[in-house]
Amino acid sequence: MELIAQLSLWISFIALSVSTLLYAWQALKKDSVGHDVRSANLAFYFFASTITVSGCILMYLIISHNYRFEYVIRYSSSDLPLHYLVSSFWAGQEGSFLLWTFLGAWLGVVFLRSSRYDIRRIMLFYNLNLIFLCILLIKQSPFRSVATAMVDGFGLNILLQDPWMVIHPPVVFLGYAAFAVPYSIAMASLWDRGYAQWIEQGMKWVLFSFLTLGIGIILGGFWSYKVLGWGGYWGWDPVENASLLPWLMSIALIHGMIVQRVKRYFIRTNYYLISISFLLIIYSTFLTRSGVLANFSVHSFVDLGITSWLVVFMGIFFILSVVLIAIRSGDLRDISLNSTRNPLIFSREFGLLAAVILLATSAMATGLGTSAPLLTRVLEHPSNVPHSYYAMVNFPIAILIAFLLSYIPLSKWGQNKLDTIKTFLIIGAIAGAVVSAGLLLMELPDYSRFLQAMIILLVFFAVSAVVVNLFIVIRYLRNRSLQIGGALVHLGVAIMFLSIIISTYYERSEHVELPEGKPVDVMGYTMRFTGPEFDELAKGTRLYLRMEVERDGQTFKAAPDIFVNDINDAQTNRFHRPHIRRGLLYDLYVSPEGYETAEDRYVMDNTYMMQKNDTLRVDGYTIVFEAFDLSKMVQGSATQTIKVGAVLNVISKNTSEVQLIPYYEVGMDEHSDRRVQLPGEEMKFLYLNGIDANSKSIELFYEDQSVTIKSDEEAASMFAEISIKPAMSLLWFGVILLISGAFVSIIRYSKNSAATLTK
Repeated sequence: MELIAQLSLWISFIALSVSTLLYAWQALKKDSVGHDVRSANLAFYFFASTITVSGCILMYLIISHNYRFEYVIRYSSSDLPLHYLVSSFWAGQEGSFLLWTFLGAWLGVVFLRSSRYDIRRIMLFYNLNLIFLCILLIKQSPFRSVATAMVDGFGLNILLQDPWMVIHPPVVFLGYAAFAVPYSIAMASLWDRGYAQWIEQGMKWVLFSFLTLGIGIILGGFWSYKVLGWGGYWGWDPVENASLLPWLMSIALIHGMIVQRVKRYFIRTNYYLISISFLLIIYSTFLTRSGVLANFSVHSFVDLGITSWLVVFMGIFFILSVVLIAIRSGDLRDISLNSTRNPLIFSREFGLLAAVILLATSAMATGLGTSAPLLTRVLEHPSNVPHSYYAMVNFPIAILIAFLLSYIPLSKWGQNKLDTIKTFLIIGAIAGAVVSAGLLLMELPDYSRFLQAMIILLVFFAVSAVVVNLFIVIRYLRNRSLQIGGALVHLGVAIMFLSIIISTYYERSEHVELPEGKPVDVMGYTMRFTGPEFDELAKGTRLYLRMEVERDGQTFKAAPDIFVNDINDAQTNRFHRPHIRRGLLYDLYVSPEGYETAEDRYVMDNTYMMQKNDTLRVDGYTIVFEAFDLSKMVQGSATQTIKVGAVLNVISKNTSEVQLIPYYEVGMDEHSDRRVQLPGEEMKFLYLNGIDANSKSIELFYEDQSVTIKSDEEAASMFAEISIKPAMSLLWFGVILLISGAFVSIIRYSKNSAATLTK
């Protein structure tokens, strides 16, 4: 079986190479008619078939529990249900590269079957992308066997055992694979000097890439909110950002392509944008798959020896893009000089130019922060940027984008008149002012005056954009126009801006102790912990914390749970899954923190092992172990006492980031420096109980002195963070509008492209 599996990869690579050579031979011919690409197409179809065979073999090995293969051992186990066995296929690097190649192959087949243009040079560039993916597969094959078969596998990460994670990775990789199509079309158009043609042919593919990658990102955010228990849907994790970067750049590209299509502006700019978008896909893969973020992200993979190949992959396409644009720079400059006029300040093209600049700036600024661990590797202590960095750079951009959403949809091409749009602008501004005034009358979140002003500004422009775009959607609905796609996207984005602000800055939360059988009033709800339920599983224990929740005479049951994994894990062996009660205005979010009996603490074991750059979330605090402090390592000439500190960056919801340094002194059972107090009014402490020089890890103990010790007669208790999260249904509604609008836009531009060819 191993020989057949490895052979299928090599045959795929050979077939793809033959197809590429045949396309190259035809592409070098100067004539545009009479070329014959049937042989090249057949070779590509054969490649798609053989890579499909490879995928089927890996899926069969996983489903049949063939534990002679290393990949099957690492990511599956016999106790997994079928749908999680399927998701084991892309749980690791090797399987995800095979999935990416498989999707790229069949997208290529769809392109070949649907394209009515000359595809010789397009497929040449497209195949180069797939060749590198095949090289990575051969270098890091998912079909490596072990000397002795195991009885069972290690299983799928418990966090990935969720239906949304069965869908999320394939959709993201579909978006990654789809970006290669418009990039190849753009590079081929530079070769052919078809500078206008690629917009018509490439727009629907850029929209498809934007749609699929956007859905993947949104699914990931929903999974994070539903499963991880930390209460949010976006944590600015480097791997989250890695998929966000090309998505933001693709939005900038779409707006630039619209301007080029209508006014013939931004021709050279769009080549830069499509090149950067595609290169960001490769760069994101490098960040997440090379291991450079292994200590900075809970999602990152370790280095499997493919880093140099990823660098070569990125370097070749970077050089290819730069060289082609440079060769045609004369043509592009002449076209720009002949077609470009200074856009009028209130014209649609000026607004779209501003949107392109803002979106590209956001992508680049976010990319710079995401790359911090890579950029700081030359320093003694590589580090990541704080989450506040992303808010600081993106908040002003979001305000300006919300402002543009208020007037660009109403503006006209090449016109500088406000007369026709001022009525809508005034109505939108009044609505924004009313909502903003309502927020001012309410108690604003306890933040700085500057941040409060930013919140009010974003709400003002977001509400204005919602009203303006709602008018436009209604108008297009009446006319049954497919132009409604863009208006739906803009409406969805404006609603998302508004809901993100409300859900982030107007959330209320409270940490509570719920004694078993005793009702406790929490933020308008009466909650009663009815008792624990233990479910012994093959790989650990799941503790369900059963609750009854009552409000306004209505009662419902909740069951947040904690999974304790029996397999040692360097970062954590506990996984907290919340219970979410969804509502129209807000969600009730119950995140479990622990369970305590009178005799001992079953789950509320407050001792944690952390390695450098690990992140610990406990009791509303986010704690990052940044580095060791060796400045006090030797004290006293006689004793030569060894004293080592741990640099901890601590963030809580009510305070800014602070740095705490507890010290561990070897040979001393007690030392005052071991304990540091966490920020806040309550008496909560961290103790540095020990260090391990071999693994470069520390042992921390968390103590909450505000929690009283139970007597033997007292019942057990559960601990939880109860949150009221407003406007969450509004956020998901905005997401649905965005996805729907993008889908309609794909249909629109597909019809436009077909109509252009007919003419």
